[in-house]
Amino acid sequence: MFIIFDKTIKTIYSYGVGNPTESDNKLILNGNPICNDLSVCGWKYIADQRLETDENGACLHDADYYEAVTPTDRLADIEAALLDLAEAIL
Repeated sequence: MFIIFDKTIKTIYSYGVGNPTESDNKLILNGNPICNDLSVCGWKYIADQRLETDENGACLHDADYYEAVTPTDRLADIEAALLDLAEAIL
């Protein structure tokens, strides 16, 4: 999962799944721009961290609350958990 947020006030605009890329000062997902000006909006991959929302669907936390995670970091976490599980079984 990734989030898109205002760089100045860190308010989360949107979130999604997939692998966005940066091109020509835009954030692109599946060939479509999802942010037209990367000087205004930022984004980060947050893996499986859960977005906490209120009863109206508004995010309770700003973008700084969520840790940026790379896909390879997440794979390393999964590998470590599997190794721990294997040791516990043996």
